[in-house]
Amino acid sequence: MKALFVFLFLFVCNAVFAQTELVGKWKPVRFNIGNLITGDVKAGTIVIADSLDASLSNDKDPEESKGLMKMMAEIMLEKSSSWLQEFVPEGEYFETNTKRNKVTKGVFKFDSNTSTLETTIGETVTNYKVSFKDNHLVLVTLLGKDSGKKGELILELERVN
Repeated sequence: MKALFVFLFLFVCNAVFAQTELVGKWKPVRFNIGNLITGDVKAGTIVIADSLDASLSNDKDPEESKGLMKMMAEIMLEKSSSWLQEFVPEGEYFETNTKRNKVTKGVFKFDSNTSTLETTIGETVTNYKVSFKDNHLVLVTLLGKDSGKKGELILELERVN
């Protein structure tokens, strides 16, 4: 019985997703930046964790850095409310700014064995770890790869009919 439980636990934790599950249009509902800033796109709110002050304490001007982080989060919230992603079966990828009615075309690759997604628009390549939670697509990417200050950006998207 214990072996069955372990097998089921590992199976659920290592769920494999097919590319067909990505196909469709998706819009952001939530984002989390390094467990410091959380945005609820539907509610139009931002929550800044108390731990942000500690993480910025060694900056040259911690208050200015906090203000910049808040401004960045507000911009991301604004952009997220008018952002639509579309994955088509042939590997094409579209990002749409619904306020400006601007569509940017790219390509995507999905590896179902590792649940990793790579999107490419022009010269910009972004890699994500993919999962699903409550019928939402969850994309996780690493921030600050070049700056040495690493953190995760977690995007939670819902399917648009």
